[in-house]
Amino acid sequence: MEEKQLYLSPAKKTACNVIDCVVAIAAIVVILLAYFGVINLDFGKSVTGIALAAVGLIFFINALVQGNAVSMWLAFCFLIPAAISFACKLFGCSYAKLYPVYIALPGLACLGAMIISREFLRLLVAAAVFVLAGAIFLLHVFGVLSLGYTFIILVAYIVLLAALFIIYLRKGDKK
Repeated sequence: MEEKQLYLSPAKKTACNVIDCVVAIAAIVVILLAYFGVINLDFGKSVTGIALAAVGLIFFINALVQGNAVSMWLAFCFLIPAAISFACKLFGCSYAKLYPVYIALPGLACLGAMIISREFLRLLVAAAVFVLAGAIFLLHVFGVLSLGYTFIILVAYIVLLAALFIIYLRKGDKK
């Protein structure tokens, strides 16, 4: 099976490169201004979020210009942690309460990739797998489940996923 190459006109390539450079330079300038105290940002608390947001924005813009679902998926993999980083600094929340979002991150990125992709069902299935896993841990974070019950439910979920995967593979063998 041959992979299709995405054709980009020279104008689109140039536009992507210029936008990428502008975003990268803007992020570097903001980080340097924070470092030297020119703007009122705590350098140590903001550098990670700014860097993640810049990389995510570069992927997002390139995905829109190029119509590339993989770049859109990667964009969400950077933008969501950037948003979490900013939210933690702004609202004082802790990563200990937000780690289920990182477990669900590949699924959330799949939902984001649906903006461009035509593979809605496959992306929705992948999103469901990761978002449900994150939801299991979210129940633990909110105190609904103890650690023991969380572990039991997680093992049952993994066994269920393995069984469904085996059924899916066997279904493919019969065709």
